[in-house]
Amino acid sequence: MEPKDRREIINTITNIARVADVKIISLKPDEKRKVIKSDIYDKVFFDIIIETDSYHKIGEFISQLENNPVIFIAESLNLEKGVASRVSKTQDTDITFDKLEARLIISELFFKE
Repeated sequence: MEPKDRREIINTITNIARVADVKIISLKPDEKRKVIKSDIYDKVFFDIIIETDSYHKIGEFISQLENNPVIFIAESLNLEKGVASRVSKTQDTDITFDKLEARLIISELFFKE
């Protein structure tokens, strides 16, 4: 099996996010982690930041990633308490925390023939 084109992988991840109803804030190859190469497989890492309003949607996103025909593995997950958004009321402005932000490190694994 040949490694997928980066654009194809990014499109796949973006489509999964759309179906899981999460917003991608950032999606890029993880330059801090080296590509792992062996005689059997290669492993490439991606750093993703997503935003959503529910833990369930984060779980759905990860589940769909890991159940995709492209072999994705969730390597790490960090959740932020909330992302502040401003809600205006007449003259007052209240700050509410109605969004969750998650940073994931995922890998794409592809086997060599």
